[in-house]
Amino acid sequence: MASSDRATYWLRGQAFAHRGLHRAGGPGPENTLAAVRAAIHAGFGIEIDVRPAKDGAVMMFHDETLTRLCGRDDYICALSSRELSAISIAETDQTIAKLSDVLEEISGEVPLLIEMKRLSGRAGEPSLSSFCSNIRAALEGYRGPVAVMSFDPRLIRWFREHAPTITRGLVATTHTGRKPANWRFSALWHLYLAMREKVDFVAYDIRSLPLWSAYWLRKRGCAILTWTVKSERAEQRARVNADGLIFERPLDPDPEWFASDELNTDPVLPSDPKKASTRFPGDDG
Repeated sequence: MASSDRATYWLRGQAFAHRGLHRAGGPGPENTLAAVRAAIHAGFGIEIDVRPAKDGAVMMFHDETLTRLCGRDDYICALSSRELSAISIAETDQTIAKLSDVLEEISGEVPLLIEMKRLSGRAGEPSLSSFCSNIRAALEGYRGPVAVMSFDPRLIRWFREHAPTITRGLVATTHTGRKPANWRFSALWHLYLAMREKVDFVAYDIRSLPLWSAYWLRKRGCAILTWTVKSERAEQRARVNADGLIFERPLDPDPEWFASDELNTDPVLPSDPKKASTRFPGDDG
């Protein structure tokens, strides 16, 4: 499904550190430059989250608000990039970084996945077009394997229409919270979106695999990634059903994680949705 202009070989066989390489007592909290540096040093690809600041700057941060990581209730979109860059994360010396700073830090040394978070719709938040345009601007001239991805098909569509040479992917799950969603409908919906937006890959929740739509897409050249892999049992599931994985400690995979020798090219897919959605302890996304 990938265009010849958008290489996807680097997605296959790759282990990506979820929000950088971070853990308790480690070099830095999630989505910080310290976590990015740790992943580079270990040789892993990196997955990060981005949101827009009030002034439109693209910031590396997962949550809508600063509550969980910074102990304050402000929304990311309510503060300027200058204000955000001065805020400590988890009481460390790490602050909220701009995407441009992240790109400069990585400089093409390892592959990068940029998850574009769904906009909150709050008053004063930059528009979808502004958010995507600023991501595209940050990526102009960047040399290194990089892709954008999102749960929100509107963000993916913007890149299909306005930046078609940038590798793009859909993030998907068949779960709502801790319970499976409508299994058959959600799988069919993901398949429809992947085809409509001509994505290069789909990043599936590990709890959703194996899944017939993922198998169908993979057979047709679409790379399948999976998240968030946190145990050896989940890693084994990923090896059979995906081309690459997004992991988080305590799992410590080989940086050159490669599944091709172990792939089941004709897996038996479960007919029971419950079997397709088995959870392993510690496998929450």
